[in-house]
Amino acid sequence: MNENKSENSVQEELRKLNRALRTITAVNHSLVRAADEASLLRDLCRLMVTEGGYRMAWIGYVIKDEEKTILPIMWEGVEDGYLTNVTISYGENEFGMGPAGIAVRTGSTAVFQDIKNDIKNYEWKQNVLQRGYAAIIALPLKNKEEIFGIVGIISSNPDAFDKEETKLLEQLANDLAYGIISLRNREQLKNLAIHLENAREAERKRVAREIHDELGQYLTGLTMDITFLREMIEDGSDKKKLLSKID
Repeated sequence: MNENKSENSVQEELRKLNRALRTITAVNHSLVRAADEASLLRDLCRLMVTEGGYRMAWIGYVIKDEEKTILPIMWEGVEDGYLTNVTISYGENEFGMGPAGIAVRTGSTAVFQDIKNDIKNYEWKQNVLQRGYAAIIALPLKNKEEIFGIVGIISSNPDAFDKEETKLLEQLANDLAYGIISLRNREQLKNLAIHLENAREAERKRVAREIHDELGQYLTGLTMDITFLREMIEDGSDKKKLLSKID
């Protein structure tokens, strides 16, 4: 009996790891194909639910305001107003005591393996339990030492995030952070190229205007000189000869 239970446990563990690996592979493919940041975030959340089998996945960005807000940007799965009706903070306040706030403050993965016991706030606990949430993990998104966001993953099973699966999800979060930063750098380079091209075009137009103005002034002066010479020649004795040379 114990042997069968142990074998089933091992098989379940392998299934979980294989599912996590498939998810990471799919996310990495998305990283390569992503044309913009929004589509990358959307794909990751979708894949965490469809490939990873999680109850819900979301991505939040750190806002540097007085409330120290974590703003949900994208999510997939059973959300039912959970993210849009609550305040999530990374401050040491009543809204920053969940895995997301802890992950941002510490720069490390934060896990609530059993929501029934890990969440003390009654209202918050009821909100998550009625949506079928049982375990939550939050993984920080880093740009060097800066924490700029988190990946939140919610399972319908308690004790869902063991050591090996957590390592794989941390790898996924690191890959996502790298992808986001790369896309932002690419966008910055694109904007810089556009700015430089606009600056070059403005300079070309300025030079063209200056040349046009200088040429106009030169031609005006030349016309005045020719008119003056005509007047002088008309007073001379050999005006026909001189006029024929000017013409």
